[in-house]
Amino acid sequence: MRKKVLILVKTYPNPSPKYQESVCVAGVTEDDKQWIRLYPMRFRSLDEEKRFRKYQWIEIDVVKSNDPRPYTYKPLIDTITLGDTITSDNNWSERKEWVSPLVSDSMCAIQADANRCMEEGRAVNRSLAAFRPSHVEGIDVERDSSDWTKDQREWMSQQGLFDKHRHPLEKVPYKFYYRYKCADKACPGHRQSIIDWELMQLYRNLKHKGDNEAEIIAKIREKWLVQMCGSDRDTVFFVGNGFQTPKSFMVLGVFYPKRAML
Repeated sequence: MRKKVLILVKTYPNPSPKYQESVCVAGVTEDDKQWIRLYPMRFRSLDEEKRFRKYQWIEIDVVKSNDPRPYTYKPLIDTITLGDTITSDNNWSERKEWVSPLVSDSMCAIQADANRCMEEGRAVNRSLAAFRPSHVEGIDVERDSSDWTKDQREWMSQQGLFDKHRHPLEKVPYKFYYRYKCADKACPGHRQSIIDWELMQLYRNLKHKGDNEAEIIAKIREKWLVQMCGSDRDTVFFVGNGFQTPKSFMVLGVFYPKRAML
């Protein structure tokens, strides 16, 4: 089937034994205004004229995936057609028209629903979701390995003819986590990993520019905590669960227009 999709999130590439490397891409469909996950997406293997941006419309043929997570379709990447990009003009007003209907009450409600589904032996109802955090307490930064494992390097080395000029995927030697409370009055607090491509790309850009590790971490916190989650922002987190960890949700992206002043 053919789908027209507004891209909302794109995660950093991850080594894959089946796909060499894969990216989770998700957005909202034009026809029914529902979530859709396009997975796997070998984004770095796309021709330049097919490489889409966040908040850009694309049209693409998809087939229902064997992945049991709701909203998940396998993209036929050769069929991608790029459309217009929605700008952040007028405080993201046009983007809000598509994001606002997706916003749920709280992460606690999303998690409770996932737990209930798993206890009943069925797939979770929501594998993608959006919600407003009530208070973002901070970003945890943990040191990670500086290189891929031997298996991961072998997976990524199995490149086809059209991948031979692709640069090796750089390993970011840190893991990043949001600590926050959601809108549920009884929220005990959440800690979720951030896997947005934009954060990892910011790290890489600053490193290649010559910033030291302390400067890089400080600038990431400034962008992803102070700016995106500041009191002047109407912050929304986009989250999704893992194929092998359906009860565990990660932050896939952040929506952060300015808060309307009363």
